[in-house]
Amino acid sequence: MNMTELELVKLYAKAWNHLDFSIIEPYLSEDVVYSAQAVSFPEIKGKEAKDRIESRMKKRSAEDDGKVYAELGYFPSDYPSWGLAKINFHKNLWGYPCIIMARGSKDNLICPVILELEEGKIKSIYTCAVPPIQNVFRTGEYPA
Repeated sequence: MNMTELELVKLYAKAWNHLDFSIIEPYLSEDVVYSAQAVSFPEIKGKEAKDRIESRMKKRSAEDDGKVYAELGYFPSDYPSWGLAKINFHKNLWGYPCIIMARGSKDNLICPVILELEEGKIKSIYTCAVPPIQNVFRTGEYPA
């Protein structure tokens, strides 16, 4: 069964809220792409991308202040997608679901995370500096 964008966004958030990679692993495509605008590593793919996500979750769970909050969010209807050209994401973001990452407290916002799907699986994961987190509509929903 293919999952919808919203279902996969919620599932990815749930994995982060539990710091449990096994929740999301079956829904990642074999050649999944992971990219972070604010970090110096290049776009990584496949097993390397999966390993990076899993290691970040393990690192956060081992830290005393590592509590992570992954909230469901949406881009407002008037937000342009021009800022995402750097990560090759050219989809219109109006009303698009995303994950709002926070650490330490729910209000210590870090970045939005955008997922791209292909054939019911997550094809790409983008942690973004643009658009800024302040431009994302918060729902207060933390998928558990």
